Amino acid sequence: GREIKLDSSQKYTFDVNVQKYSKKNFKANRYLQQSQSEVKSRGTFFDENLPKKKRKLTKSFLFNDSVKLRADTNPDVEWWDKPLVTQSCFLTEDNREQITSQVQNLPYTEACSKAKCLLEDLLPEVHYNKEEITAEVQEPSLGEGQTLSKASHSQMMHLTPKERKKLRRLKRQKSLNELREKIKLGLVEPPPEKVKLSTVMKVMAKEIALDPSKTEQDIMEKYNQRIQQHFQRNEEKKLTKAQRQERSLRKLRRDSARETRTAVFKMESISNGKTKFKLQKNAEQLALVGVGLVLPEGPSLVVVEGGKRAIKFYKRLCLHRIDWTLEKGPCSLLWEAEIKDSSFKNFKLIDCETEHHARKILSEHSVESFLNLLKSGN
Repeated sequence: GREIKLDSSQKYTFDVNVQKYSKKNFKANRYLQQSQSEVKSRGTFFDENLPKKKRKLTKSFLFNDSVKLRADTNPDVEWWDKPLVTQSCFLTEDNREQITSQVQNLPYTEACSKAKCLLEDLLPEVHYNKEEITAEVQEPSLGEGQTLSKASHSQMMHLTPKERKKLRRLKRQKSLNELREKIKLGLVEPPPEKVKLSTVMKVMAKEIALDPSKTEQDIMEKYNQRIQQHFQRNEEKKLTKAQRQERSLRKLRRDSARETRTAVFKMESISNGKTKFKLQKNAEQLALVGVGLVLPEGPSLVVVEGGKRAIKFYKRLCLHRIDWTLEKGPCSLLWEAEIKDSSFKNFKLIDCETEHHARKILSEHSVESFLNLLKSGN
C-alpha cells in the first residue's frame, strides 16, 4: 500500500499497560520452561498449572531426547520368522564393535565397501525350514453363518389409517375403471340406477310429479332389495368355525416359521385335572409343540416351542391365568430364548414314574439339560 508520512503534530500516542503484558510473558515463559524440564510423552494433555478456564485445552508436542520412542535393541528373529529360521541371522555386539573399529577412520566410500565385505564374511548362512515353506496361503476358516431360524426376520409393514384409506380408494378406483371399460365394450350390462328419496327429484322428476305414491314405493322396494343383497354377500363371505380355526393356525405357523422360540416352566405340581386340560388344550390351539413331564417327587417340567406370539399367550396362561392355589405351589419361568429348529413334533403331558424316565424322554429330543436346569432351580 501507499505510505503516509505523518508530521509530529499528526502523530498519535497509545498508552500501553507494559506491566500487564510483561506479566503475561513471564507466566508463559515459566510454563514453557517447566514443560521442557519435565519428561512428558508427546500427546494431548490438560496442564493443571494453567489458569482454570472453561474449555481450555493445552496441546504439547514435545520431542525430548530423553524420551525413548522405540526399543534400543532389535530381536534376533522376528516372531513371524521363528517357525522358518533355525538360527539367528543378526550380528552380535562383538561383531558390530569389530566392524566399527576397522572402518571409522576411513573415508566414506572406502568405509562402505570395506564394511560390506566384512558383513559378508561375518554373517552366517541362513538356513530355512523348507518343509514349513509351502505354496499355501494361511487364511481364517470361513464357517457357516449362525442363523437362528429357517427364515429371515422380515418386518411387517404397518400402514397408517390415512395410507390404508388411500390404498383402498385406489383399488376401488381401478376396479371401477375396469367395469366401465367392460360396459363400453358391451361385455357387461350397466348396473341399475341407485335412486334414493333424497335424489328422486334429480333422477325421476317427471314420474314423481305424475304418481308420487307409486314412485316412492318402487324406490323403497329397490332400496330394501339392495340392503338384502348386501347382507347376503356378507353372510356368504363369513368363515365357518373350522375355517376360522384353520386361519388362526395358519397365522401361528407363519409366525413360528419366521421365529421359533422355546420356554421352560417349573411347576410345583400338576395334579388338578383342570390345570392339565388348560395346559394341553391351549398348546394345541396355539400350535405349540413340546412336552410336560409330571414327576412323582419334586416340581414338574413343561417345555413348549413355537412362534413368538404363541409363546407370549402361553406364558400369560401359565404365569397369570391359571389359579395355582389349587396346586401345591406357583409356576415360574426358568428359561426363554430363540432357537434354530424345533425339537418336538407335538405337545403331550406324560406322567413319569422316575426321574430316569423323564431324563430318557428329554434325551431322545436332545434337551436333557432342561432337567438339570430344573434341579438347579430348586
